Amino acid sequence: MGGIHALEHAAIGIMPLLVMTDRNDLGGISTPYHSQVGKAAVFIYDGVPGGLGLTEQAFNDAGSLLEKTFDTISGCPCETGCPACVHSPKCGSGNRPIDKASALKILEKILNSEKPEESYDIRESMPDGVAEAASEYDMRKNSAPDLRYGVLDIETRRSAEEVGGWNRAAKMGVSCAILYDSKKDSYQEYFQEDIEGLCRDLTRFDLIVGFNIIGFDYKVLSGLSDFDFSSLPTLDILMKIHERLGYRLSLDHLAHETLGCQKSADGLMALKWWEQGEIDKIVAYCRQDVQVTKDLYLFGKQNRFLLFKNKAGHGVRIPVDW
Repeated sequence: MGGIHALEHAAIGIMPLLVMTDRNDLGGISTPYHSQVGKAAVFIYDGVPGGLGLTEQAFNDAGSLLEKTFDTISGCPCETGCPACVHSPKCGSGNRPIDKASALKILEKILNSEKPEESYDIRESMPDGVAEAASEYDMRKNSAPDLRYGVLDIETRRSAEEVGGWNRAAKMGVSCAILYDSKKDSYQEYFQEDIEGLCRDLTRFDLIVGFNIIGFDYKVLSGLSDFDFSSLPTLDILMKIHERLGYRLSLDHLAHETLGCQKSADGLMALKWWEQGEIDKIVAYCRQDVQVTKDLYLFGKQNRFLLFKNKAGHGVRIPVDW
């Protein structure tokens, strides 16, 4: 990812040498795997809606573009990348990840290749056991519509401040937990006295989806049960975003930018409701969080990206693969 990301930035910077434009008139996106080409891909496009024909002109001289991009990166004296070669001043992910050396390797392979590599089945070079596992994975992946997934969110009785810090989440207690079941298309409510039942129900799913579920929800629940939550096949959307960007985004931000909706309250309000005994409000709030998390998961699964707004106020796609 760092290599193709660096290649994308450098190529955009070089393109004004081939066509009359400014790098700010161009955009780009890199993905380690694109379903339409079956491998990693770098896309460079006109930044103006509808296009100006800039990238079309450059495509006709793609060989020269790649050669000049290689020369620029290899000729730069920096060690790991800088604004003169592979960094971009308008990168939505803050120039992370960037790998200058990998970009050179990739360009070298492309430029020295007489024709694109033919598609091949990587399992042919795998040991038998690994190949069988890969085949089984493909079968499971191809049957994804039948995947039974659950979406979990919890609300706590006490704040981090009350228990002595976020590292003591196991002492926060549970006011409410909501679990969505994709097979039944239903939402199940649980309270603190129901946690053992929740743990049993979690084992029935092929995948558990949540937002900060590994870093928070499981830690809170571990204070109420001896169940091994690390044994559950889990997709933590926040963890995936952090791996991609190097920083965290809130569920509310992602929901607003990707789905055009927002949360009705926040965790602090849920704590006040607990103090006031307004359980119904906590349940409704927690259920909405589960629904938003579910919709983000399904959007990312179908479109292979989520949306967020960077510090410059620009809408940016985050590639996802789940």
